Amino acid sequence: MKKTALMRKTSLCSFLTIMLLAATVIITGCKDDKEEAPDRTKAPTVNCVVLSKAQIQVWVDSGWTKPGAQGQINEVVLQFLGSNGGLSLQLLGYPGSSATTVKDNGKVTLSIDTACTAKAFTGEVIFGNNILKLEGLNIFNKDGSLKEFDYIRFTPEQQYPPYINFKVDVIIKGQADGGGSGGTLPCPTYCS
Repeated sequence: MKKTALMRKTSLCSFLTIMLLAATVIITGCKDDKEEAPDRTKAPTVNCVVLSKAQIQVWVDSGWTKPGAQGQINEVVLQFLGSNGGLSLQLLGYPGSSATTVKDNGKVTLSIDTACTAKAFTGEVIFGNNILKLEGLNIFNKDGSLKEFDYIRFTPEQQYPPYINFKVDVIIKGQADGGGSGGTLPCPTYCS
């Protein structure tokens, strides 16, 4: 009988040891999987971004830039895309005939311009949609085809505080064309 009690005691000790080891592994594993929360004391940054000629060519090939075509695109709605807990931002672009009538299937992700330093914003900041008027860019021929240019660069600024907007440059042969549209308009308030 003493042997059976000893075996039960040994089995209980073994069981408790295994449970303690399992709990330690689970707790340690959970601790290692935790993501660090973003540092909210840092100011959000906005990168310069690029809309490529190839991305716009897809819109041309779809017939959306042809003058007089039903649903002709006149604007691009730029929408912020956040990562790293919203501390690093870039843009999505939706072509459309207006700020409220866009072509979801024409959505593009603008690439980060590595030649430009990201701008940090402090104080009150509103990250709203922005509107780019295509007519002021002078990138289309009369038939809706594209003129010669390299890409379009968007540089973050705060021309309409507290809204973030973008200075827009059409880059031709590596140089900014001085005849561009000037910039984007935050929407709301400045969209039509």
